[in-house]
Amino acid sequence: MKHLLATAALVLFAGAAWAQPLTTEDLRDLDANGDGAVDAAELDSYMVEAFKTIDADGDGAISGDEGQGIMTPELFNQADKNGDGKISLEEFQAQTRADFSAADQNDDGLLN
Repeated sequence: MKHLLATAALVLFAGAAWAQPLTTEDLRDLDANGDGAVDAAELDSYMVEAFKTIDADGDGAISGDEGQGIMTPELFNQADKNGDGKISLEEFQAQTRADFSAADQNDDGLLN
């Protein structure tokens, strides 16, 4: 489960310019209601769990050490909007929402 969450975080968090395309299996894992598409609410719910998994010490932030192997230093710095050396849940969610919007090529609010 931890590997799956980390993989989803990496794929989605990487940003549209850097991300690998989502596979059918990725979409199936993220599609909580089984309708064949992932909406922003499903992604947000899943990514909160991914955040909790990556935040190994449970302090409410992803440190550079915790993010290592999950994201590149460039991605880490991109998400760390306030430059404090850690990614808060709010920063993580803002980045994943931006990435979702970028990946939603037809602007229908769904990834499929």
